[in-house]
Amino acid sequence: MHSTPEPNANLPPNDSIQTCLLRTRGVLTNAGVESPEHEAALLLQQVTGQSLTHLLCQLQRAPAATELAELERLLSRRLSREPLQYILGCATFYGRDFYVDSRVLIPRPETELLVEQFAGLFSGLSRNAEQLRVIDVGTGSGALAITLACESPELEIEATDTSREALQVAAANCVRHGVRERVRLVQGDLLSGFRRGFAAVVANLPYVPSGEFAELSPEVRVYEPKLALDGGPDGLREVRRVIDQAPEALVCNGWLLLEVGEGQSGPVETLMRQAGCWTDVKTVCDLAGVGRVVLGRHSGTDSQPSSL
Repeated sequence: MHSTPEPNANLPPNDSIQTCLLRTRGVLTNAGVESPEHEAALLLQQVTGQSLTHLLCQLQRAPAATELAELERLLSRRLSREPLQYILGCATFYGRDFYVDSRVLIPRPETELLVEQFAGLFSGLSRNAEQLRVIDVGTGSGALAITLACESPELEIEATDTSREALQVAAANCVRHGVRERVRLVQGDLLSGFRRGFAAVVANLPYVPSGEFAELSPEVRVYEPKLALDGGPDGLREVRRVIDQAPEALVCNGWLLLEVGEGQSGPVETLMRQAGCWTDVKTVCDLAGVGRVVLGRHSGTDSQPSSL
């Protein structure tokens, strides 16, 4: 049974918003949080209901008792290493805010590269109905599918996930961003049941090798859904299956875009080339120089199941 923390157990008395901010930052620093100043500001914004600009204009104001109590509650959660995004119920992706909780993986900045690569490909497509259909596999919070829908209003998107709970979060985000008429949420196993007619398949699938799971940070290992992280012995279990399934869903010359982990782009390129139905296979690196997105065009020929 969890004990309830004493009021202000983590923070000493605070006589102003400024000292509250400084002391919160100090507590987070001592706990080894990576961006203590940034997180302290976000926590204070959350408990005061103020933007950062308004908060900075009120630094000498004495915090209310209710604000201090709420800050203590949220800070205790963060000190247990619960991700800040779950505490705030919000994660930013491609300039938009998405609701997130422990039912879904927190959207990562690296995944924005999928959006950028898709945009480059989509700008060259002719505007016929067949080429406006896209599938987002493993949609989670819906951040990727919804971003594509917002950036390209012509698209019709199928967004799939095996988790019914994840799709509940995605549904709330579809409403939030006004795209529920163009993003159809489907519970299912990857691309099972989809037939030819799609211009692109985009996927950010689990790619953490099972043996490396224990090395992840507590924020990820303890709180984020393992189903969305664990990619099997080599991290490519689901990626391999999507490479095999995608030809059945794509039109000839349709594209497959996959986010992969560090060191996986070479093996994934090999899988696609060995399948015999992919052309223009290449890897795009993220800002850190990591091969992050592997993409290829469906040639229309039959593929062989991946065996690497």
